[in-house]
Amino acid sequence: MKALKIIFIVLFSLLLAVSGGLLVYAAMNPVKPQPPEVVTYEAPAPGLFVGEYADKQINMSAIKSDNTILSAAERAAKMVVSASYNNIYIDQFYYKANVEVTPTKNSNKYACSEYYRAKNGENKMFYETLAYTGSINPGQVKVDYVDQRLTSTCLVNYDRSAEVWSYNFSNVSRPSKNDGNPVTLPEATPYNIYSWYDFPLDLGGLKAHDGVPTANRTEGIDASLIDEKSVKIEEKTDENGNVYYNIRFKVVIERAQESKETLARFAESFDSLKNVEFSELSFEVDVWKDAGVFRKIAFDARVTASISNDRGEVKINKLLGFSYDDEHCSVAGHIEKLRSTFSDDWKNKLSAENKAELEADLAALQAKIAAKEQTPAA
Repeated sequence: MKALKIIFIVLFSLLLAVSGGLLVYAAMNPVKPQPPEVVTYEAPAPGLFVGEYADKQINMSAIKSDNTILSAAERAAKMVVSASYNNIYIDQFYYKANVEVTPTKNSNKYACSEYYRAKNGENKMFYETLAYTGSINPGQVKVDYVDQRLTSTCLVNYDRSAEVWSYNFSNVSRPSKNDGNPVTLPEATPYNIYSWYDFPLDLGGLKAHDGVPTANRTEGIDASLIDEKSVKIEEKTDENGNVYYNIRFKVVIERAQESKETLARFAESFDSLKNVEFSELSFEVDVWKDAGVFRKIAFDARVTASISNDRGEVKINKLLGFSYDDEHCSVAGHIEKLRSTFSDDWKNKLSAENKAELEADLAALQAKIAAKEQTPAA
């Protein structure tokens, strides 16, 4: 998550008028504008839970109808955390995140970021982050492919009126410390909802921000920060007849303010924030009923915080939209897009073995796309 922390410290630093000198990014001239990525919120196809993970899928409907869960807050927390487990077990997913940050007393100092994540199988991951503040606008790409990592950083441009980014990820590095280290999936613990999705609310688990969990914590899910009266869980249907659960709730501000895990996780998401004070924090999460994986994660926050010697209040709006489409989820496809758009190094810097696997993955992807195009519409 370090890439996100870099993005967010820049956002807050510029918005709260911190002096420069925080970061140095590779100074590249952005290339032509890149078309925006679109998430259509399509439901996952059947059969995406494969191999050893097929029998680990958590039934979301069973949680929704479990009469032993007497608290609406507990039900909401369990559904959200369980969906994060299913997103580990599912063979592939992709999400696009949008973050908007606006100071309440100086709304013209708008800043935003977009970031993307794709998982394909157990050992292939793609990450991209872009940030706009009007002054320092950094971008970064990181690809983990089997047992190697490729990275690139650059400065970006953003046309706010057209909502289009321009950037150039041509300088590709392959950190030697990552060579030979196979990518692995995380354990299914409540901490996963924070680590993979930058979810700022503490929902339990033993893993703590400083390695020392609060007294009396267990491995279980903790819903004590959710306002019981605010919880709404509704079954909804999209335009294609696919059913999902819409989960909405607000946070008990006083309890969040007393939760060292929530304060630390929120601050760590934005790297150098100090003395965070929450005014508002609310969430909306969609989970597909059958597959039990995320359709959407959104939260709105109003916080006052300090960075360096400056302090101010900002509004934060964040939205993660998920896709399970083969093209969105294919890490090989993302590598090929980087190669064809920016530099052949996105392929050439892979090992011979990984190049061969890349070619095989791309061929399989093209076969899936061709088969999909030949399938008559329902």
